[in-house]
Amino acid sequence: MSTQQTIDLFFGGRSGEHAVSILSARTIYKGLLDAGYTVRPVGIGLEGRWHIDGIARDVLEGRAQMLPAAAATDMREQIWQNKSVASFLITHGQHGEDGRLTGCLETMGCTPVGTDTIGAAAAFDKFLAKSVLWSAGVPVVPSKVIDRHEWLGMTDVEVAYTQAPAFFDADGVLDQADPFPLFVKPAQCGSSVGCHKVQTWDTLSSAIDDAFEHGDRVLIEQALDAREVECAVRFDKDGEIVLSGFGEIRPAADFYDFDDKYIDGDAGLIIPAEIDEAVKREMKKYAEICAQRLLGNGFARIDFFLTKEGIYLNEANVLPGFTAISMYPKLFAEAGVPLPTLLKHLIDEAIERKNRQEAQLRKALATVKPLK
Repeated sequence: MSTQQTIDLFFGGRSGEHAVSILSARTIYKGLLDAGYTVRPVGIGLEGRWHIDGIARDVLEGRAQMLPAAAATDMREQIWQNKSVASFLITHGQHGEDGRLTGCLETMGCTPVGTDTIGAAAAFDKFLAKSVLWSAGVPVVPSKVIDRHEWLGMTDVEVAYTQAPAFFDADGVLDQADPFPLFVKPAQCGSSVGCHKVQTWDTLSSAIDDAFEHGDRVLIEQALDAREVECAVRFDKDGEIVLSGFGEIRPAADFYDFDDKYIDGDAGLIIPAEIDEAVKREMKKYAEICAQRLLGNGFARIDFFLTKEGIYLNEANVLPGFTAISMYPKLFAEAGVPLPTLLKHLIDEAIERKNRQEAQLRKALATVKPLK
């Protein structure tokens, strides 16, 4: 296979979002073909083996629904020996969206499309991302954080909540007496995996226990009476930020949970969102700060909460969904950028960034001399 215009499409992965990744990859696969690229599918199974072409293509084209439990041999050496022009990652969740796969590919000399290792890792950790945004003057939801070691030492959930460090609120302390409703979520997960809306002390403990099934740090956030509004962002080849318009999510469930996102599909997507121009300008400012300070390159979907009290930036998702009902491609389509064109823009930015980094590296290597 000639690799001159070949894109490696990575999907699947060792994550609870494995099946969602397959849905997104099928959309991107068709978009890449429509854009004129040759696609080499790279499916990562639940056990971590890489499947190149073959069964991976069968999954993307609907002849198979899942990758097999194991491969006869791990095929990543083929990626090393026959590098494509770029690698498009749509491996949602841990071990893919968190920067680990990006870093692996970068050390192999490949060109991963999307936010680089540092930006992806920072954005994926909800606590770290909120810390960066808060320090940059971006309003984020009042939160508490509990790590596994602290939680295992607590016997009373009310005491645990009271003693958990509070962040990102104006007064320094969240309401201790009646904090409900609260959201409990793993610090490092996406697609609302492990996320619970909690109404009472009696159910808080079990929600925290479940969130710890998905990571070692749990975020407890104030639940807001809010509208959920999103925008799409990407960087162009010159490093300039390109923003879409705004869209609104109207959940069919109590909140925009996993089933509402990917199974039932009953949530309403309002594009463009019906928002005052002054509010749009403020959200645009915060989105640009988020892109500059947290991401630095690549692309993301940026999610906001709109309340009577003001705007909160919820999170930046560096591998947003690309399913038939996903907001990221729909927002750019509304802006007049069809999916094949959008994918080409994302790939071109990655290639230009890689070329720039390689020039910087060659300059640095030229100065290396033996030490006596």
